[in-house]
Amino acid sequence: RAFMEVNKQQVESILKSVISSVIEDLNLDIKITNWHSKLVIYGRDSGFDSIALVNIIVGIEGLVNEQFGASITLASEKAFSKQMSPFSTFGRLVNFVHSEIIAE
Repeated sequence: RAFMEVNKQQVESILKSVISSVIEDLNLDIKITNWHSKLVIYGRDSGFDSIALVNIIVGIEGLVNEQFGASITLASEKAFSKQMSPFSTFGRLVNFVHSEIIAE
């Protein structure tokens, strides 16, 4: 498969779809009107708890597999051992998911 051709805009689209679904499915009181790289996804200033994060991770892995045929694992020791969490902001998450797809 040509995973190298997957671009960050495609990854952003997947993330927006999954995160929006998780907000709706879990009835979270979060309104995202501006999807920007510094948007906090997980951390002190986020409305997402650990349950929401797990749902986001599982959703991303599933949609990436469905759309690109890439089997990625985001909840890995590598991800959780990084100094700056790849789950902290929208921009970091986009870059992390994109790098995992390309490495597949």
